[in-house]
Amino acid sequence: MRVALMVHGLPPHAVTGVETHTEALAGALARMGHQVEVFAPRYMAGLAAYAQRREERALTGCSFAVTWFNAEPRGADADLARAVGAFLDREQPDVVHFQHLIQLGLGSIEEVTRRGLPCLYTAHDFYPIHDTYTLLRPDGESFDAGDVESQARTDRALAFLESLPNLGDPHGTVLRDQLGDAAWLTLRGILEGERTQGLDQARAAVHARGEAFRRGFARFDRRFATSRHLARTLSAELGRAVDQRSCGIDLRPFANATTPDVSERPLRFGFVGGMLQHKGAHVVLEAFARLPRGTVELHLFGDSGDAAYVQRVRDRADQVGARWHGGFQPRRLPDVLASIDVLLVPSLWIENAPFVIREAFAARRPVVVADTPALRESVRDDVDGLLVKQGDLDAWTSTLRRFLDESFLLDRLVRGIETPISINDEAGEYVATYEELVQESAERQARPALPAHVEAFAERVRELDGLGTRELFDRVVAGLEVLGARMGLTADPRTFLARAVGRGSRLRDAEVESRRTQDWLRRTVRSLETARAELERRSGWYAEQLADLERRVAWYETQVQAAEREQESIVRERDWLRDVSESYDVERRELRDRLSEVRKAVAALREERDWLESVQEDRTNDLHDLRERLVAAAPRQRMADSNAADPNADDVPAIEAAFASVGDELRALADHETWMRRELASLVRSLSEGAPDLAHAPPLAPDQVDAELQRGRAELARMMEELAWRREEMSVVQRASEGWLGRIHATRVAGRARRWDMVPSPTPAAKSPSPIEAHEEVRP
Repeated sequence: MRVALMVHGLPPHAVTGVETHTEALAGALARMGHQVEVFAPRYMAGLAAYAQRREERALTGCSFAVTWFNAEPRGADADLARAVGAFLDREQPDVVHFQHLIQLGLGSIEEVTRRGLPCLYTAHDFYPIHDTYTLLRPDGESFDAGDVESQARTDRALAFLESLPNLGDPHGTVLRDQLGDAAWLTLRGILEGERTQGLDQARAAVHARGEAFRRGFARFDRRFATSRHLARTLSAELGRAVDQRSCGIDLRPFANATTPDVSERPLRFGFVGGMLQHKGAHVVLEAFARLPRGTVELHLFGDSGDAAYVQRVRDRADQVGARWHGGFQPRRLPDVLASIDVLLVPSLWIENAPFVIREAFAARRPVVVADTPALRESVRDDVDGLLVKQGDLDAWTSTLRRFLDESFLLDRLVRGIETPISINDEAGEYVATYEELVQESAERQARPALPAHVEAFAERVRELDGLGTRELFDRVVAGLEVLGARMGLTADPRTFLARAVGRGSRLRDAEVESRRTQDWLRRTVRSLETARAELERRSGWYAEQLADLERRVAWYETQVQAAEREQESIVRERDWLRDVSESYDVERRELRDRLSEVRKAVAALREERDWLESVQEDRTNDLHDLRERLVAAAPRQRMADSNAADPNADDVPAIEAAFASVGDELRALADHETWMRRELASLVRSLSEGAPDLAHAPPLAPDQVDAELQRGRAELARMMEELAWRREEMSVVQRASEGWLGRIHATRVAGRARRWDMVPSPTPAAKSPSPIEAHEEVRP
């Protein structure tokens, strides 16, 4: 069976758990007689992106192959999918087994299923749920698998950390003292809700990734996880059944493992693995520092790309007396485990099923691990190891102290260790799964009914179509040998084949030239697509700029037109103001003349008032006398009417006439007084624009005349001051309207001129004739 293993790395270039386990699984499958091809990324200088190179790895009596592709850190998923498709077409595997999806992408799954190949996936962590497969925020706090908000905030926080200089590669988490106060507050603000910039886009990206992985996860024919906890979590979040299947290890290097002997030396604790913050090496360092110096030893094995954290651990190890050993090759792991007595696994994330625990059991070494749901499946508390509260320094200190206080604890834990599952057993389980999937795939691909005489030929075509490139080449060579023997040729058929397809042959040259042409065309098309996309982007940008410029031009044209209208309005208003100013000059002169006349009229009116009052008093006295005379003459008039003529009878008509004349004169005087008061009210209104309309108002009382005249004088003085001020403002308006800036800001200047409210005063009404002029003057 031809099996393709898809993984994100492989030793010696990547030596963490999943990569090392994939190499061991490939070897186990090869020893079982299967043809194994491993497809993994690796940076290869001098090669084009996604270029592929194949190598053979020899084992005892067998081998497997590794096809490396030149990884592009930020390459397009479509380019990676094409590289996967080329690998599948060349190797023609019967089944494809994904060990991880980092750097492989969901497009790889589609390439497999599009060719009708059965495929399965073994999950070793939470990567299908989130890129941060540890489910840890950058501040070290964990979040639930379905917490979309925390996932979005984690993505924003990681982007912030990437923008910080001199931080290195913290692999997703930082410690408090690695950041300054301002950076730490910013990080906490992003994680806790105070800073929400870009959070909506991050939420949308998390939702989009989740939907994409649900679709991709559904394409697998089988899905496995290395712990029950991980299987339940993935099944719940991705909506597909996930089975639990434990990983095995290669037990052969541990065949001669012995139990630890601490009778003549201190107990040795050991940390073995990636030197990353979420692995928790700093936790056991601090717990070790609390133990009496010299009673136990702590050995640290491992390395990572987080240079800042590695240096921090090394410095702290020197301070507390721990021994730093650094990185090592996987083949040295049995010796590393043999050099310690107890393995420490202080993981700060939801560790799944570490291979190093099974390897420690194979080396007959008990383990002390953080108490998490998945690790409880690997370690039996107080049987083959100890569980400690995750991240609790006091708990770790007391647990390590138990090995000092309980002399038989180490031996009891060693006796409780059981041999872990071997890599051969795991490979056997997967081979059974592979065979089931291949059978199911064959049943799904129903073959059309063919005539009997072509059935054998069709079967032969299917057989050849399922062969890989190298097998086809071997078949061709074997066929040429048979053909050469039948034709009596003595030359080796490989010579003809090499001549036909070797360097310098027409076929080889044509094929090489064709490949070069295809590569050139692909690069050209890719360049043209990139250029087209760039041109479209720039075209869109130019279109936006042009539209913006057109809008700005239209706005400027509107402003210019408005400025021109405002300038015309200012010119008209300036001319009007000049006319108003001249009118005010004339009106001021007239008001001065009228004021002089008013003063004279007021003096004359006062004199006339005094005269009228004296006349009125005289007429009142005359009336009083006439009444008395009439009263005295009444009896005589009655006697004259009855008996004889009265000697004063001739005076009666004269008295009545005089009485009527006096009454007429009194009425004329009252009308004249009313007229004078109305004239004064009209005069005051002409002096004050703000005065109420007095045309039909009641006449002024005698004691109001002087006050109204004083108010009129004050209003006249105010108008004179305002006229001088308006003249000065009009000169400013005239100068401002003559320049370009004046035209642009004409609206504001015109607005100010309008707020002056300079409206010419109405022309004083014609003076009405005095009522006393309508009568003949009556003198006593």
